[in-house]
Amino acid sequence: DEQQETFDLDLLLIAFSIAINTKIEERLKQLWDLSNDEDLSQNKMPLEKIFHLVDLLLFTHQIPSSKYAMKSNEKWPFQQYHQATGKDLVLKSLDELDEESDRQKLGWIERK
Repeated sequence: DEQQETFDLDLLLIAFSIAINTKIEERLKQLWDLSNDEDLSQNKMPLEKIFHLVDLLLFTHQIPSSKYAMKSNEKWPFQQYHQATGKDLVLKSLDELDEESDRQKLGWIERK
C-alpha cells in the first residue's frame, strides 16, 4: 500500500509565488486569480479564504516581520503581545482602511 500524501493547494500556490521572479503586486494578483474559485469578474472572495491565504503568507514569511506581533488587551504590568494570525492582520487592515476613509471625509476639520 502506497501512502498518498496530500497538500493544501493554497499552500502550494503560496510557495510557488515565492519562486516566481516578479513584482509583489503581480504575484498577489496571480494568487488572487488562482485562489479565487468564484467568478473572477465579481472580484469577491470569502473572508475565511482570505484569512487562510494570509495565514499561509505568514507561515512562509512573505509578510514583513514587523506585522507578526500584535498588542493584546492585557497591559499590566507591561504591554502584552501575541503572534498575529491571518484573521488578525486582515481585520486590522480593514479597520485601518475605514479609519483612513473617515479621515479623508473629514478633510480640513481634522487638521484644525
